[in-house]
Amino acid sequence: MAKLNNWGRLKWTTTGLVKQLVFMDLTVTINEQNCLVFKTFRKEMALNLYLPPNSAHPPDTIRSLVFGRVRAYFLHNTYREDFEAECVRLAQNLINSSWSWEDLRSHFDDAEAAMMAI
Repeated sequence: MAKLNNWGRLKWTTTGLVKQLVFMDLTVTINEQNCLVFKTFRKEMALNLYLPPNSAHPPDTIRSLVFGRVRAYFLHNTYREDFEAECVRLAQNLINSSWSWEDLRSHFDDAEAAMMAI
């Protein structure tokens, strides 16, 4: 840190070593085996993710939104159960935004199938 603070105009501070931190949309943890574990971090209401069906966006926007979020959750989460929990939360919030599960189901199924093919 001393070398960083002697270079450029930025000054760095630290709170010491930690086992967990939030970086952008990820929670990064060092587990008991000293391995990195990643999990999606999301504020309670990221309203930009929950467009209502009557928005002025093109009709295929919901497909892109679901696919993009499912892909991000798949890539961001170390454990499958965390990936699945994020997908369920996304679906619940979209349903709370007036989407019907019948309108969403095929998008989630297609996105999950694409992730399983990776």
